[in-house]
Amino acid sequence: MKKFNVAKSVENEKKKSQPEKKIFYSLLMCVFAAALFTSFFSGKSAKNLRDAAEDKTAQSKQTSVTESTPYVPPENAVKTDVKKEETPEKEDSTEQKTEVEIPSASPEVEMPKTPEVTGIIKPVNGEILKLFSDKTPVYSKTMDDWRVHDGIDISAKVGDSVFACADGIVEDIFDDKKMGTTVIIDHSGIKSKYQNLSPNVAVQKGDEVAEGSVIGVVGDSASYEIADAPHLHFELTDGNVQVNPEKLFK
Repeated sequence: MKKFNVAKSVENEKKKSQPEKKIFYSLLMCVFAAALFTSFFSGKSAKNLRDAAEDKTAQSKQTSVTESTPYVPPENAVKTDVKKEETPEKEDSTEQKTEVEIPSASPEVEMPKTPEVTGIIKPVNGEILKLFSDKTPVYSKTMDDWRVHDGIDISAKVGDSVFACADGIVEDIFDDKKMGTTVIIDHSGIKSKYQNLSPNVAVQKGDEVAEGSVIGVVGDSASYEIADAPHLHFELTDGNVQVNPEKLFK
Protein backbone atom coordinates (compact mmCIF):
# COMPACT_ATOMS: atom_id res chain seq x y z
CA MET A 1 0.00 0.00 0.00
CA LYS A 2 1.08 3.44 -0.81
CA LYS A 3 1.63 5.87 1.98
CA PHE A 4 0.19 9.26 1.60
CA ASN A 5 2.42 12.09 2.33
CA VAL A 6 0.16 14.28 4.41
CA ALA A 7 2.45 17.25 4.53
CA LYS A 8 2.91 17.20 0.84
CA SER A 9 -0.80 17.01 0.20
CA VAL A 10 -1.51 19.97 2.43
CA GLU A 11 1.14 21.95 0.66
CA ASN A 12 -0.32 21.07 -2.70
CA GLU A 13 -3.78 22.11 -1.56
CA LYS A 14 -2.39 25.43 -0.39
CA LYS A 15 -0.74 25.94 -3.75
CA LYS A 16 -4.03 25.20 -5.50
CA SER A 17 -6.08 27.63 -3.29
CA GLN A 18 -3.76 30.65 -3.69
CA PRO A 19 -4.82 31.48 -7.30
CA GLU A 20 -8.43 31.16 -6.35
CA LYS A 21 -7.97 33.58 -3.51
CA LYS A 22 -6.34 36.09 -5.84
CA ILE A 23 -9.26 35.90 -8.22
CA PHE A 24 -11.73 36.31 -5.32
CA TYR A 25 -9.96 39.35 -3.97
CA SER A 26 -9.76 40.88 -7.43
CA LEU A 27 -13.50 40.43 -7.91
CA LEU A 28 -14.14 41.84 -4.46
CA MET A 29 -12.08 44.94 -5.24
CA CYS A 30 -13.92 45.41 -8.52
CA VAL A 31 -17.27 45.21 -6.76
CA PHE A 32 -16.14 47.69 -4.12
CA ALA A 33 -14.81 50.07 -6.74
CA ALA A 34 -18.03 49.86 -8.72
CA ALA A 35 -20.07 50.49 -5.58
CA LEU A 36 -17.86 53.44 -4.65
CA PHE A 37 -18.11 54.89 -8.17
CA THR A 38 -21.87 54.50 -8.24
CA SER A 39 -22.24 56.06 -4.81
CA PHE A 40 -20.05 59.01 -5.81
CA PHE A 41 -21.94 59.84 -8.99
CA SER A 42 -25.38 59.27 -7.48
CA GLY A 43 -24.54 61.62 -4.64
CA LYS A 44 -23.28 64.22 -7.06
CA SER A 45 -26.44 63.92 -9.20
CA ALA A 46 -28.68 64.31 -6.18
CA LYS A 47 -26.72 67.38 -5.12
CA ASN A 48 -27.03 68.85 -8.59
CA LEU A 49 -30.79 68.27 -8.53
CA ARG A 50 -31.10 69.93 -5.11
CA ASP A 51 -29.01 72.90 -6.26
CA ALA A 52 -31.11 73.31 -9.37
CA ALA A 53 -34.34 73.20 -7.35
CA GLU A 54 -32.98 75.77 -4.88
CA ASP A 55 -31.91 78.07 -7.74
CA LYS A 56 -35.37 77.85 -9.33
CA THR A 57 -37.07 78.62 -5.99
CA ALA A 58 -34.78 81.60 -5.42
CA GLN A 59 -35.49 82.94 -8.91
CA SER A 60 -39.26 82.64 -8.43
CA LYS A 61 -39.05 84.47 -5.07
CA GLN A 62 -36.96 87.23 -6.63
CA THR A 63 -39.48 87.60 -9.49
CA SER A 64 -42.45 87.84 -7.12
CA VAL A 65 -40.65 90.42 -4.97
CA THR A 66 -39.80 92.43 -8.06
CA GLU A 67 -43.41 92.41 -9.27
CA SER A 68 -44.94 93.31 -5.90
CA THR A 69 -42.44 95.98 -4.85
CA PRO A 70 -42.98 99.35 -6.59
CA TYR A 71 -40.04 101.03 -8.15
CA VAL A 72 -38.42 103.60 -5.85
CA PRO A 73 -36.01 105.92 -7.62
CA PRO A 74 -32.71 106.65 -5.92
CA GLU A 75 -32.34 109.82 -3.88
CA ASN A 76 -29.92 111.40 -6.35
CA ALA A 77 -32.19 110.80 -9.31
CA VAL A 78 -33.05 113.93 -11.31
CA LYS A 79 -36.73 114.55 -11.92
CA THR A 80 -37.72 115.67 -15.38
CA ASP A 81 -41.19 116.98 -16.27
CA VAL A 82 -42.54 115.64 -19.50
CA LYS A 83 -44.90 118.18 -21.01
CA LYS A 84 -47.80 116.80 -22.94
CA GLU A 85 -48.21 118.46 -26.25
CA GLU A 86 -51.52 120.19 -26.50
CA THR A 87 -53.24 119.51 -29.76
CA PRO A 88 -55.56 122.27 -30.88
CA GLU A 89 -59.15 121.26 -31.29
CA LYS A 90 -60.08 120.80 -34.88
CA GLU A 91 -62.77 123.07 -36.07
CA ASP A 92 -65.71 121.23 -37.45
CA SER A 93 -65.79 122.40 -41.01
CA THR A 94 -69.12 120.75 -41.57
CA GLU A 95 -70.82 122.74 -38.81
CA GLN A 96 -72.18 125.91 -40.19
CA LYS A 97 -73.73 128.58 -38.07
CA THR A 98 -76.87 129.85 -39.62
CA GLU A 99 -78.64 132.85 -38.31
CA VAL A 100 -82.37 132.40 -38.18
CA GLU A 101 -84.24 135.57 -38.62
CA ILE A 102 -87.22 135.62 -36.31
CA PRO A 103 -90.11 137.35 -37.97
CA SER A 104 -91.40 140.27 -36.06
CA ALA A 105 -94.76 139.82 -34.51
CA SER A 106 -97.50 141.28 -36.57
CA PRO A 107 -99.40 144.02 -34.84
CA GLU A 108 -102.56 142.86 -33.20
CA VAL A 109 -105.69 143.89 -34.99
CA GLU A 110 -107.97 145.54 -32.52
CA MET A 111 -111.57 144.55 -32.93
CA PRO A 112 -114.02 147.43 -32.67
CA LYS A 113 -115.46 147.70 -29.21
CA THR A 114 -119.17 148.08 -28.71
CA PRO A 115 -120.31 150.49 -26.01
CA GLU A 116 -122.44 149.48 -23.07
CA VAL A 117 -126.14 150.02 -23.64
CA THR A 118 -127.91 152.25 -21.12
CA GLY A 119 -130.69 153.39 -23.46
CA ILE A 120 -131.90 152.77 -27.00
CA ILE A 121 -133.98 154.58 -29.61
CA LYS A 122 -137.01 153.16 -31.39
CA PRO A 123 -135.91 151.44 -34.61
CA VAL A 124 -138.94 152.80 -36.49
CA ASN A 125 -141.30 155.71 -35.87
CA GLY A 126 -144.63 154.09 -35.06
CA GLU A 127 -146.98 152.84 -32.38
CA ILE A 128 -146.55 149.51 -30.61
CA LEU A 129 -149.14 147.10 -32.02
CA LYS A 130 -148.28 144.04 -29.91
CA LEU A 131 -146.61 144.14 -26.48
CA PHE A 132 -143.77 142.06 -25.08
CA SER A 133 -145.07 138.90 -23.40
CA ASP A 134 -142.52 136.18 -22.62
CA LYS A 135 -144.74 134.37 -20.06
CA THR A 136 -148.36 135.17 -20.81
CA PRO A 137 -149.58 133.92 -24.24
CA VAL A 138 -151.18 136.44 -26.62
CA TYR A 139 -153.46 135.80 -29.56
CA SER A 140 -151.92 135.42 -33.06
CA LYS A 141 -154.20 136.25 -35.99
CA THR A 142 -152.02 134.46 -38.50
CA MET A 143 -151.65 131.24 -36.50
CA ASP A 144 -155.09 131.58 -34.87
CA ASP A 145 -153.74 130.49 -31.52
CA TRP A 146 -152.30 131.81 -28.28
CA ARG A 147 -148.53 131.96 -27.84
CA VAL A 148 -145.80 134.00 -26.09
CA HIS A 149 -144.42 137.09 -27.81
CA ASP A 150 -140.68 137.59 -27.16
CA GLY A 151 -140.55 141.06 -28.69
CA ILE A 152 -142.69 143.99 -29.69
CA ASP A 153 -144.39 144.80 -33.01
CA ILE A 154 -143.96 148.46 -34.02
CA SER A 155 -146.33 149.84 -36.64
CA ALA A 156 -144.67 150.90 -39.92
CA LYS A 157 -145.29 150.95 -43.65
CA VAL A 158 -143.57 148.54 -46.00
CA GLY A 159 -140.47 150.33 -47.20
CA ASP A 160 -140.02 152.53 -44.08
CA SER A 161 -136.39 152.82 -42.92
CA VAL A 162 -135.25 150.76 -39.95
CA PHE A 163 -132.56 152.30 -37.70
CA ALA A 164 -129.96 150.75 -35.39
CA CYS A 165 -131.22 151.23 -31.82
CA ALA A 166 -127.65 151.79 -30.49
CA ASP A 167 -123.99 151.64 -31.48
CA GLY A 168 -122.83 148.11 -32.21
CA ILE A 169 -121.52 145.52 -34.65
CA VAL A 170 -123.61 143.51 -37.08
CA GLU A 171 -123.33 139.94 -35.79
CA ASP A 172 -125.48 138.04 -38.26
CA ILE A 173 -127.86 138.36 -41.22
CA PHE A 174 -130.09 135.46 -42.22
CA ASP A 175 -133.56 134.44 -43.41
CA ASP A 176 -135.75 132.97 -40.66
CA LYS A 177 -138.48 130.61 -41.91
CA LYS A 178 -141.01 131.98 -39.43
CA MET A 179 -140.00 135.64 -39.00
CA GLY A 180 -138.42 136.46 -42.39
CA THR A 181 -135.28 138.50 -43.11
CA THR A 182 -133.39 139.05 -39.83
CA VAL A 183 -130.51 141.30 -38.73
CA ILE A 184 -128.77 140.89 -35.33
CA ILE A 185 -126.57 143.64 -33.83
CA ASP A 186 -124.30 143.11 -30.81
CA HIS A 187 -124.17 145.98 -28.27
CA SER A 188 -121.56 144.74 -25.76
CA GLY A 189 -123.55 141.72 -24.66
CA ILE A 190 -127.02 143.02 -25.25
CA LYS A 191 -128.21 142.08 -28.73
CA SER A 192 -130.96 143.63 -30.83
CA LYS A 193 -132.95 141.63 -33.40
CA TYR A 194 -134.81 143.18 -36.37
CA GLN A 195 -137.27 140.89 -38.24
CA ASN A 196 -139.90 141.08 -41.02
CA LEU A 197 -137.43 143.16 -43.05
CA SER A 198 -137.18 143.45 -46.77
CA PRO A 199 -134.53 141.02 -48.10
CA ASN A 200 -132.30 143.84 -49.44
CA VAL A 201 -130.65 145.04 -46.21
CA ALA A 202 -128.24 147.98 -46.07
CA VAL A 203 -125.51 146.36 -43.91
CA GLN A 204 -123.21 143.32 -43.99
CA LYS A 205 -122.06 140.92 -41.32
CA GLY A 206 -119.21 142.46 -39.30
CA ASP A 207 -120.12 146.08 -40.07
CA GLU A 208 -119.78 148.62 -37.28
CA VAL A 209 -122.95 150.66 -37.02
CA ALA A 210 -123.83 153.80 -35.10
CA GLU A 211 -127.04 154.58 -33.30
CA GLY A 212 -129.68 155.83 -35.79
CA SER A 213 -127.90 154.48 -38.92
CA VAL A 214 -130.16 152.77 -41.48
CA ILE A 215 -129.82 148.99 -41.56
CA GLY A 216 -132.74 148.19 -43.91
CA VAL A 217 -136.44 148.73 -44.56
CA VAL A 218 -139.69 147.19 -43.34
CA GLY A 219 -141.02 144.29 -45.44
CA ASP A 220 -143.59 141.48 -45.25
CA SER A 221 -141.25 138.45 -45.00
CA ALA A 222 -142.53 137.11 -41.62
CA SER A 223 -144.90 134.25 -42.58
CA TYR A 224 -146.01 133.74 -38.94
CA GLU A 225 -147.25 137.38 -38.70
CA ILE A 226 -148.43 137.98 -42.28
CA ALA A 227 -152.06 138.49 -41.19
CA ASP A 228 -151.06 141.40 -38.92
CA ALA A 229 -150.77 145.00 -40.10
CA PRO A 230 -147.35 146.00 -41.60
CA HIS A 231 -144.85 146.32 -38.76
CA LEU A 232 -141.27 145.69 -37.55
CA HIS A 233 -140.79 142.81 -35.11
CA PHE A 234 -138.12 143.96 -32.63
CA GLU A 235 -136.43 141.95 -29.82
CA LEU A 236 -133.69 142.50 -27.20
CA THR A 237 -131.70 139.75 -25.42
CA ASP A 238 -129.22 139.95 -22.55
CA GLY A 239 -127.31 136.70 -22.80
CA ASN A 240 -130.03 134.06 -23.03
CA VAL A 241 -132.67 136.22 -21.36
CA GLN A 242 -135.32 138.02 -23.36
CA VAL A 243 -135.67 141.70 -22.37
CA ASN A 244 -138.64 144.03 -22.83
CA PRO A 245 -137.34 146.71 -25.26
CA GLU A 246 -139.74 149.34 -23.89
CA LYS A 247 -137.81 149.47 -20.63
CA LEU A 248 -134.70 150.76 -22.44
CA PHE A 249 -136.29 153.30 -24.78
CA LYS A 250 -135.03 156.82 -24.30
